[in-house]
Amino acid sequence: MIQDKSRTINITGLKEIPTIPVVVARAVGVINNPRSSAKDLTDLIINDQVLAAKILKVANSAYYGLPSKVNNLNRAITLIGFNEVKRMIMPILLLDTFKSFKNNKFFSSQMFWTHSLAVAAASEILTERIKAPYDMGEARVAGLLHDIGRLIIVQYFPNEFESIMSEVELGIKVRMAEFSILGVDHGEVGAQITEAWNLPKSLVNVIRYHHDCTECPENHKLLAEIVRVGDYLSYQLDIKGLAFGNEPGLVDEVKTKYIMNEEESEILLTKLETEVERSQMLLNMIQ
Repeated sequence: MIQDKSRTINITGLKEIPTIPVVVARAVGVINNPRSSAKDLTDLIINDQVLAAKILKVANSAYYGLPSKVNNLNRAITLIGFNEVKRMIMPILLLDTFKSFKNNKFFSSQMFWTHSLAVAAASEILTERIKAPYDMGEARVAGLLHDIGRLIIVQYFPNEFESIMSEVELGIKVRMAEFSILGVDHGEVGAQITEAWNLPKSLVNVIRYHHDCTECPENHKLLAEIVRVGDYLSYQLDIKGLAFGNEPGLVDEVKTKYIMNEEESEILLTKLETEVERSQMLLNMIQ
């Protein structure tokens, strides 16, 4: 079980959790590296048949409207664009890794990934907006993975998850219900799982502290705040990760820092809506 005082997970109790494919860890490295090249991307994709097939499937979809069928990865990357292919890789890999996860009355896989992709897109938009000192790909991956702990709770602690959501139905905030039932929240669960997967410390810390940015180590705090704001913006568009849940509020200092005013908020939400529509098309194609 999850222990309150040590804030650790007994891995033996979670032994059925899928180990992520090696390609996922490699993909994080390529996406997070601003010096990655088209060759790095091709080398990554070509060694994973599922990934290669889905990249080509998306490339040949009506969405891109290419004049003729593309069977070559290098050509697909050239025609679609390097950054566009980078955006596709992690959703494809994660959906394939967790494809056997089941829905229940409180949880929908479609809703979960739609929310995760929305936060990923918002994190990328905010990173570009404030000219943050890291690659937009890193922000996108952080946004995509921010709630991975919730996915683990849903699937591997189903009884506890049902108890959590029963409390939420009574008006208790989701994280407070998680602490009450599990002793930790989904951020801590996600952090410890991604740590076990040997993902970068920056991602682990963002996942752990995206609801408690002030506690995040200083060198990762900016990214944690961006993901937090991205989560907030997603809820403004009513794109939630759970059937029932509470909007993640923002302290005024963070809200002013990233959104500034109502007019700025509307601009960000309009841009995010466009990106969410694109992400939804991608989600439908790769499922």
